[in-house]
Amino acid sequence: MAKTYQDGIVAVAFKADPAGGVHGKQYYAVRAASTADHVAIANGGSDPYPLGIIQDDSACNRGEAVPVKCFGFSKAVVAACCISGPASPVSIGDFLTAGSDGKLYPAGASGVACARSMDAIASGSAIVNVFFFGGITGCTAATS
Repeated sequence: MAKTYQDGIVAVAFKADPAGGVHGKQYYAVRAASTADHVAIANGGSDPYPLGIIQDDSACNRGEAVPVKCFGFSKAVVAACCISGPASPVSIGDFLTAGSDGKLYPAGASGVACARSMDAIASGSAIVNVFFFGGITGCTAATS
């Protein structure tokens, strides 16, 4: 069972997406929804950069507060397979990427990562400790 690390970084309160889909998804990755201040389960449109991990889904009815950990240590639902399906065990320290179902998956050698596993799982899906950092990408600064 994954434990909770006390890193001092608090979750941010967003609202559950009016279209639903957040209830029952504790420790899944979320994305910004199409309504301001709302979140929805991460999907293909948000990959590979989800907004954070749901910390408590007990009040995740439409429009209600949803605490989301946007940076730091968190529990997360992680699958021990590649996004495309083949089995891929997760080791401590492996980089993880977001799938279209809100779970985190091994990023692979060239995949873009949004988290790092702090636990290992051999098969299936499990709630494990991760360090979520949301993904890093290069950007070009405009010059004048």
